Amino acid sequence: MLIENKQQLKVLAKWLIGIFASCILIYLSVRHIDVVAAAFAWLLNLFLPIIWALALALIFNVPMRSIEKKLFPKSKKMRFLRRPLAIVLSFLFVFGLFIGLAFLVIPAFIEAVIIVGNNLMLLFKQLLDADGNIIFSRLPFCSWMENYSINWEDLNLQIRQRTGAFRDQSVDIAISTLVSLVNVVTDFFVGLAISIYLLYHKEKLKRQTKHLIHVWLPERVGQNLIHISAVFASTFQHFIAAQAIEAFILGVLCMIGMFLLRLPYAAMIGALVGITALLPIIGAYIGAIAGAFVLYTISPYKALLFLIFLFVLQQLEGDWIYPKVIGTRINLPPIWVLIAITIGGRLCGILGMFFGVPVFSAAYSLLKEATRKRQALLKEKKN
Repeated sequence: MLIENKQQLKVLAKWLIGIFASCILIYLSVRHIDVVAAAFAWLLNLFLPIIWALALALIFNVPMRSIEKKLFPKSKKMRFLRRPLAIVLSFLFVFGLFIGLAFLVIPAFIEAVIIVGNNLMLLFKQLLDADGNIIFSRLPFCSWMENYSINWEDLNLQIRQRTGAFRDQSVDIAISTLVSLVNVVTDFFVGLAISIYLLYHKEKLKRQTKHLIHVWLPERVGQNLIHISAVFASTFQHFIAAQAIEAFILGVLCMIGMFLLRLPYAAMIGALVGITALLPIIGAYIGAIAGAFVLYTISPYKALLFLIFLFVLQQLEGDWIYPKVIGTRINLPPIWVLIAITIGGRLCGILGMFFGVPVFSAAYSLLKEATRKRQALLKEKKN
């Protein structure tokens, strides 16, 4: 009895020490939140190539698995070429798809921006030439402007002065932007090289990781860690595959509908809607705004017709296509999807917005599983 009491005292002492240490760490973290944020940013920047590598490996592993199964399925002599060819073909497929879409979308979008800019400059020139001759009270919704006197010459001068000041600072802005871009590109290619190694040796790395976990961690902790990793990996793969299929279907349907409605830039806007649909919830609005912006340069009526059509299409897609493609693979309520996108975007930008949903979905599934086990345990104690 005394030994049991001593063991209970030891356990209680460990719990108290752990709680006390946790409270101290939380207090110091809140008190020095700027230092914690700077340290987190430094660690994130330090491990950014590794993050890129893991993200790219998860993305390319989806087409690589399907390609690898179909390459020389019955030939034992060509087995050594199966994995390298699958990696190369999956990289060519993904990068070729995005490069082709970029060549399709970017020129038309730049043309639309130029048209809007020229129209704005023409409007400003007309206002400048007609200064003093405009009777605003006769224009729709502009009678309130009669109470204000606008000196268009002064406004033009101020715009030119600010443009000149911005031109003087443009060199510094260009240099800092170039340095940041070089760092991002360098991290990306380092991550790309690491991801190739991860994909080529994924079974070996998986065995080594499991061996290290079993050797260095307690059995229960190791099993839980392996189970959590398996849930996250499965959720990521299902999400990437399903989201890509759903985005492709939405882009094709948008293009076909625009052809039937005789709207211009059908292929380009359909591809743009498909790309932006890779981002859950927010991507639909981005694609709609970008497509309407391009069509507005041609006809406001066509832009409005496109918005109505895309709204109807997204409702049908959300009610019929999305549940059948995604199913119960990403079992996450809409409010948590929005929270996941917001937090992921704040932490890692576009990449965080894309991967935030499967991370939250996996965590949500693990929490539900742990809750069910806890409820079953409490029922057993009551009985």
